[in-house]
Amino acid sequence: MNHLEKAVLDIIERLYCAKYIGGLEVKKLISGGYKLSLFLGNRDKGGLVICADIQDESEFLKFIEKELDER
Repeated sequence: MNHLEKAVLDIIERLYCAKYIGGLEVKKLISGGYKLSLFLGNRDKGGLVICADIQDESEFLKFIEKELDER
């Protein structure tokens, strides 16, 4: 698990007061920016994907926190 994935898990725990135990992946995109994938139940069935053309890691995490808080 990389540091961004750990940070997203911390955000989820803080927002929802629960630990997320499903699959999670944060990837840096070739075009720049990042992609967060939350596998809800089964990796093969898809889940929630959030992409952002944000270069700065801390700004990406702020964006993710806002997106997850609004869902």
